[in-house]
Amino acid sequence: MKTFAIDGRLRVKTLKDHFKETFGGTLRVYNGNKKADDEATLASIRTGDTVSGQVECTENMTVGEFEQEMSDKFGIKVQVASPDDWVLALDEYTLSTVCDIPKNATKAKMQALLEQQYAADEAEVDGAAPAEVADADKYVPAKKSAISGEYIITVKANNSVEVFRIYDNVRASLREAAQTVGFQYDPDWNTRRFGLTLVKAYGQGTRQATIGEYTIAIRPSGTVETYRIYGNTISALREIAGNVGFNYEPTWNTQTFGSKLVDFINENK
Repeated sequence: MKTFAIDGRLRVKTLKDHFKETFGGTLRVYNGNKKADDEATLASIRTGDTVSGQVECTENMTVGEFEQEMSDKFGIKVQVASPDDWVLALDEYTLSTVCDIPKNATKAKMQALLEQQYAADEAEVDGAAPAEVADADKYVPAKKSAISGEYIITVKANNSVEVFRIYDNVRASLREAAQTVGFQYDPDWNTRRFGLTLVKAYGQGTRQATIGEYTIAIRPSGTVETYRIYGNTISALREIAGNVGFNYEPTWNTQTFGSKLVDFINENK
């Protein structure tokens, strides 16, 4: 598997050259809103609290995952472009397929190539039928809710509290889901292949699978989404409270905790 580590000692030009040699695409590196000087070290253009550490770049990462990883963990804005630097690659491309983008490609052409790859993946994993429709009898309307990062806290009309998480790092969440049931997976699978395989194994003929607290859905566009509904709601509320600096009483029950936390988040947006 093609991979390389990125750390602060690299110069911008070295990083771009290494990316080109490894994946065939063009890497644009920025210092703020301007393109970074080729002779600058990566450490010198990092921002925020990201003053150390490294990013492991692998071929099965999508363009979107790689760009987000560089921003979140390394403090540098990058964009992946086609081999001829004509157009930015779609977020859904894996780094291993960026080299396949033709010269002077349009976004429409890239989308067509992506859909061909999706079709090949579907055939290999035996894609499935449309997703199940939720049971309307189980639906309880929401009274109030709040969003904090990846988390959604909902206080329902019956005062029950639900914590829902939509993952930004889908591949990591797929690993979590697989590990809860001891599912053996190939670490080289990209996000789409991983998601399709889990849905094939646990989706009962649909394009959606539930594995413990995790739900994996294959959208019509072909992208994979993962979300989680926490069984241990109060533990999830404590985690969110810690993230947002909310002081709570250990004696609060789930309903009180959830209601007060929702109010706090909404008042401090």
